[in-house]
Amino acid sequence: MLADETVRRFAPFRAPLSKADIARRKPEELTESGRRNLETWGYPYVFDDFRFHMTLTGKVPAEQRPAMREALEERFGAFIGKPLLVDTVALFIEPQRGAPFTVHSLLPLGGTSKRKIS
Repeated sequence: MLADETVRRFAPFRAPLSKADIARRKPEELTESGRRNLETWGYPYVFDDFRFHMTLTGKVPAEQRPAMREALEERFGAFIGKPLLVDTVALFIEPQRGAPFTVHSLLPLGGTSKRKIS
């Protein structure tokens, strides 16, 4: 699986977690495999614990959740429950801890170029 292999191959390039990073993930509330993943890979939800998700908002107050859900479903409804083509992987970097992530490079996926090379 692409996600699994990405975690394995890029793990040597990630910065070690700080105590604050670990605490933010609330290891006491994680499953045993989640804690093991956090320690080994820097994130609890990898491999069998991974579920695809996209963070679209920050924390939404309870009273605003129904309206937010409606707005998101209206905007993304055509994509819900349907396959999504992934043809590029983006490599992001965090220049300093806590800084916004920036795109380092975009890497197209797929076969070789259809352009003829002579």
